Amino acid sequence: MARSNRIQSIVTPILDVMQTMPAFVYLIPVVMLLGIGKVPA
Repeated sequence: MARSNRIQSIVTPILDVMQTMPAFVYLIPVVMLLGIGKVPA
């Protein structure tokens, strides 16, 4: 995958964790950083 074994050993566990988590988990930090504003109810 990577040209460097060192980079591959760092990136591979991160990608493995990202595959096991549901997609909506990635939205939590984005919502916390950007905020969702006033929600119309």
